Amino acid sequence: NRPFVKVNCAAIPDELLESELFGYENGSFTGANKDGKIGLLETANGGTVFLDELGELPYNMQSKLLRVIQENKFMRIGSNKLIKIDVRYISATNLPRIQMFNQKKFRQDLYYRLSVVPIELPPLRERKEDILPLIYHYLKHFNSKYEKNVRLSSRLLERLYDYNWPGNIRELRNVIERFVVLADTDMIGDEMYNIVNQFGNNTSYEDSEEEIKIKNLMPLKKAYNIVENLMIKRALNEYGTIVKTAEILEIDPSTIHRKIKKGNIKL
Repeated sequence: NRPFVKVNCAAIPDELLESELFGYENGSFTGANKDGKIGLLETANGGTVFLDELGELPYNMQSKLLRVIQENKFMRIGSNKLIKIDVRYISATNLPRIQMFNQKKFRQDLYYRLSVVPIELPPLRERKEDILPLIYHYLKHFNSKYEKNVRLSSRLLERLYDYNWPGNIRELRNVIERFVVLADTDMIGDEMYNIVNQFGNNTSYEDSEEEIKIKNLMPLKKAYNIVENLMIKRALNEYGTIVKTAEILEIDPSTIHRKIKKGNIKL
């Protein structure tokens, strides 16, 4: 029931950060609000300040913040009156610890002042037990958002579990949303995985005709069908048989036969 104020240290321009944190009195500088402004620290008094992206805090601001944390008081810009605050600080950074120990990048006295109860979140590949619960969570979320009932096959869940997720939870979240948005059936298996994942990798083909280039917007289902047909045709050209193509793309040969019969793919 107390204030919670989030400060993104990377998003606020350096020249505005001091006035945003500490506030200012009227007439303190050109363009200042005539009534002055209450800073974020004062707004959070009695509650919590979340210093997100702490590693991006400008060096000159680090000493000023350290003084506030140690003394629990500060002055607004243009004022000589001390304001006392009682604030709990939570800070976060994605910088490796070795960079936080770089004296030219980050003040060590501030680091140790804030690092009272350090919590290190390991990458997703090092906490595999979180992968499936996160998948089910986001699957439920995006099924509700897009009014679908998409499910993942056990084989697909195994592949997602074994993947090392370099983008961590953000990447996992995007992959699940991509599945739900592009799915044309309720059950997604390896076939869908191979097709849909082409939207997310950086592989480029030498054949410019088959390279994925977004020139115009179109319905996502149509885009899915285009990519699927391109990949099947490319595999057929390279491997020569439907059986081998199905094996490489990890889909059922009947899928290729069906597309040939419908005229979507011409041999």
